[in-house]
Amino acid sequence: MGYTVSSILPRAANRLNDFAQTRFTNAVLLPYAQDAADELQLALEKKGLLVLEKLTTTPIVVAIGATTITQPSDMLEPQKLDERLSGSTDLYTEMTPRMWPPNIQQTDSLRYWDYREETIHFVGATSARDVRIYYLKRLLNIADVGDTISVNNSQMFMINRIAGLAARFTGENPTRADVLDGQASAALD
Repeated sequence: MGYTVSSILPRAANRLNDFAQTRFTNAVLLPYAQDAADELQLALEKKGLLVLEKLTTTPIVVAIGATTITQPSDMLEPQKLDERLSGSTDLYTEMTPRMWPPNIQQTDSLRYWDYREETIHFVGATSARDVRIYYLKRLLNIADVGDTISVNNSQMFMINRIAGLAARFTGENPTRADVLDGQASAALD
């Protein structure tokens, strides 16, 4: 069961002796929550956890001649792409991944894709195409205090790490930051 970022920020402020959140408001703590979520995501990925495959729910339209695609914001890495004529009910055809872009002319389909510099690239096509992406999903994607964190038993890490970052960089209290970071590390283990 998940929890919202807004539900843990007051607890982080409490660890900084700001029970009314007059100094460590949600707006001040949000960037630290984003940093803590990035750290948690990376730590869990390194341990081989939180790797979920997801399919884009609606096809992404690739315009005629386009050589890149707008990717889902929660995508870590694409695994497979399918295409069909845009707007049609044709069956999707699996595209071929490449290590580099092929040196070919555009045709009516995309056929090939490559992933570099965190962008999906194509040669382009002479017709608009619908593309489905199967990808590894990022579970911790915090943009707002109302966002949900769906990692079980991660509250204590998040609370202490948010407070530790805020103590170090906003409160300029390295002693308290060290204690809070130690508690976050213990919660992560």
